[in-house]
Amino acid sequence: MYGAYLQQTFTIGKKYSAEISGYFNGPAVWGGTWRTKSMGGLDLGLQKQLFDKQGTLKLSVTDILFTSPWRATNDFGGVYIKGGGSWESRTLRLSFSWRFGSNLINKSRNRQTGLESESKRIKG
Repeated sequence: MYGAYLQQTFTIGKKYSAEISGYFNGPAVWGGTWRTKSMGGLDLGLQKQLFDKQGTLKLSVTDILFTSPWRATNDFGGVYIKGGGSWESRTLRLSFSWRFGSNLINKSRNRQTGLESESKRIKG
């Protein structure tokens, strides 16, 4: 068995970004007797920043090519079985999220770990 997963995010201007991702699993032997066919999926997404980056609107589509359903055959002991199945792999999603609080991040304070403060006591 072999497989791969790829993901790439693109920035489009100041307020848009897009993402493409996909996976592929090659043919394999499962359970010692089942021969599975290859399968994969291709997903796309688009995101826009709104309201001075306080809000985000996302639109995504999964399994665009409808290649995620599985198929397999079993030919063992004189019995031949052909099987397959699918699920709701092709979906369209629209979501909106809102960030509460300030977009301005204050400079972080100079913090020390317990180990750092302990090492200073030993030296001093």
